[in-house]
Amino acid sequence: MNLRIGSQGDSVKFLQSSLNALIPSNPLKVDGIFGKLTDEKVRLYQRNKGLVVDGVVGVNTQKAISDDIKKLPNPQAILTDPEIGNKKPSNLVPLIILSVGLLYFIRK
Repeated sequence: MNLRIGSQGDSVKFLQSSLNALIPSNPLKVDGIFGKLTDEKVRLYQRNKGLVVDGVVGVNTQKAISDDIKKLPNPQAILTDPEIGNKKPSNLVPLIILSVGLLYFIRK
């Protein structure tokens, strides 16, 4: 599932938190609404990674973000970030990580 301007929901919240972790300057409000500021941050990320700069979080951008998040010291912290609504991780926390409808899991 591609994310773009107008997309809404938990996938966008996860995207926003991921972008905040990967590009901490000028953090996005994690509100689940893919608007102009989220689009600008996606384009910045795409430019920095040498991806096609189109503002659409498609397969290539999704994979790059997923790979970069896995390199963070504590990738699970993105799910427990208070900006996402104080979700507490269970034994298995589903992560929608941006790949053609695949669901990944990170164990607690």
